Amino acid sequence: MRYIIYSLIFLLCVILQSSVFIYLPLFSVVPNIFLVLAILVAILGTQRESLVIAFLLGTWLDFASGGLPGVFALIFTLIAQGVNWLFSQVLLPSNAGKYLLLVTAVCSILGILGFWIISLLLSVLHIPVITITFGLITRLLLWQTLYHLLLVYPLYFLVLSTTKFSTKFTNRFRL
Repeated sequence: MRYIIYSLIFLLCVILQSSVFIYLPLFSVVPNIFLVLAILVAILGTQRESLVIAFLLGTWLDFASGGLPGVFALIFTLIAQGVNWLFSQVLLPSNAGKYLLLVTAVCSILGILGFWIISLLLSVLHIPVITITFGLITRLLLWQTLYHLLLVYPLYFLVLSTTKFSTKFTNRFRL
């Protein structure tokens, strides 16, 4: 049941990313709602769920962007694993709302820097990638992180309510 709900949220995010947010750029930067969703599932879901969903979200973004396959899948999976570790070893999952802005900002920055590092490594290997300049990195770091911070709480409450609903539904109809 939970995967069905995650699939519906994913479809909502695809629609928002492809038809709403491209018309609402903040200083010519569009948010990466898939990264925010991967972070939220890593905070609220199980480790297995979050890694699978982060990998699938990254794979979808790889195919949608037309870039080198696997780059976003790797970055999203590593970020989900890091958030899983953070909330299992350092922070309490019950306090996720308190740390949500901090975790989202750090993960947004790590996502952009991870993409930059991978594209630098690929350019050294003479594999054609998108050229990323320092100005583009700083603009992305600032404005895309701000955009992610604006989106994280509405998505947090959506994922939290669906997680609670699916748990109640599963417990009620368990054989």
